[in-house]
Amino acid sequence: MVDRIKRHGGQAYLEAPFANKTINDFEKLCDRVREDCAKPGVKYVYAYWNQPDGLLHKNGCSSQIVKENLLALEASVARLASELDDSLIIVTADHGHIDNRQVWLRDYPKLYECLERDASLEPRVLNLFVKPEKEAFFVSEFNRTFGEDFDLIPMEEAIDRGLFGRSPHHPLFRSMLGKYLAIATGTLSIMTVDENLISMHGSLTEDEMLIPLIVFENGK
Repeated sequence: MVDRIKRHGGQAYLEAPFANKTINDFEKLCDRVREDCAKPGVKYVYAYWNQPDGLLHKNGCSSQIVKENLLALEASVARLASELDDSLIIVTADHGHIDNRQVWLRDYPKLYECLERDASLEPRVLNLFVKPEKEAFFVSEFNRTFGEDFDLIPMEEAIDRGLFGRSPHHPLFRSMLGKYLAIATGTLSIMTVDENLISMHGSLTEDEMLIPLIVFENGK
């Protein structure tokens, strides 16, 4: 969006830790937004902050450190909004979170040996490359083992259902996908790396898909 606005002659700014390493705390991010908004003319500012995502992964949805972080972020955003004139601020997120249980795919050798390569995407939405000669066994064994916690669907069905968005897709899109997609329906995650994360995201449960929409117009 920032690039498109600039190409059409408008003012647009991206403020984020991944774009500017000097933005290493939330107040510095807010300061950058203040500076952008103080420039003359109409402009679009996209500001991204990477918390509380990391804190949620490590500490869980109900942890005190997450609650304190959210309260601090809310206070900072409300203060920023009150200082800006003739401005519309939209606060949202890219996903929700859910506390999860974890198992490791390698601990299920009957399933693991059916794969051409490790699963990819997310521990709660697994992109599975199944060996053709093992497909029937894999589907039966996966559903027997994880059927209460995951829906296993053919990849073409997932594409047709729009789970990867609307077409047209990138030319390499289909080559990146395996034969099946396993989608978590509860709190279980299937890990492919040795990583213990208390809270996760990526699947289709309400907690993972529900995101905030907070709007400040001229500080209110």
